[in-house]
Amino acid sequence: MSPPTPSRGPDGTVADLAGRQGGVLTVAQLRAAGVGAAELRLRVRRGDYRRVRRGVLLVDRRLSPSDPHVAAAAVLLTVPDAVVAGASAARAWGLRCVPVRPLEVIVPSGRGLLARPDLVPHEWPLGEDEVTRWGHLPVTRPDRSVLDVVLTVDRLEALALLDEALRAGLLSVDEVRALRPRARRRNRSGHLADLFDLADPRAESALESRVRLRCVEGGLVPHALQLEVRDGAWLARVDLAFERPDGSLLLVEADGAAVHGSVEALHRDRARANHLLALGHSVLRFTWADTLDPATIPDAVRAALRPARRAG
Repeated sequence: MSPPTPSRGPDGTVADLAGRQGGVLTVAQLRAAGVGAAELRLRVRRGDYRRVRRGVLLVDRRLSPSDPHVAAAAVLLTVPDAVVAGASAARAWGLRCVPVRPLEVIVPSGRGLLARPDLVPHEWPLGEDEVTRWGHLPVTRPDRSVLDVVLTVDRLEALALLDEALRAGLLSVDEVRALRPRARRRNRSGHLADLFDLADPRAESALESRVRLRCVEGGLVPHALQLEVRDGAWLARVDLAFERPDGSLLLVEADGAAVHGSVEALHRDRARANHLLALGHSVLRFTWADTLDPATIPDAVRAALRPARRAG
């Protein structure tokens, strides 16, 4: 990125350029804009300019150096023509069911850019229609961002991400299904093909997605998701439901620590489970650890769906 020619004095030029670069400038750009070495040191000492990475300073005091947008802008200053991609792009679009990684970017083929602690470069093919803007930064569009991540994670993480993209309204059902042929063209998606149809916006957490996938992989497709069970004014909404031949239900709950980990939640969940049992339904509860073994959840569900043995 070549430095601009100063035209309005140091402060005016710096403000203009920072406004186009997400609030960050290189030291070389600041010097070219007319900020002398002594003035630069003074402004850093006063906190007017804050270091984001080596050779790059944040000059907009309204922003924080820890802001992911600022961090990405600082890295991209040293990587011309790069586009934010992969998990970094997915998180930019508000998705959280993605691995936390250094900044991922797509760079032009042949650049030969090496990975470093704060940067993971990819030379993936990229169409012009697959790029948009995230603030001041070039970033892959939501559908391309989701596809890139799905192709780099396991099935459990992939379904959780697809579910979240639907739940957040970032992608439609048709847009998710349209990812299947695009994934196939990249020759790494055979193990993911069914997930594009299985994705469902009703899943309310990554854990629910994982529990559901373990059931499906075990040959147990839920009859309902987010089923409302009523008893007069009392209402319970359960994550997954399986119907038994006698009309009773096996209700499956995904117990994430953030929601169900407190003592109050434990008491509430127990009272809720007792009420459901009194209505003739069975309840199974699973945690994240239960999803790690492919057999744990389907074996428990299958056993719970068997007719009870009669005494004698």
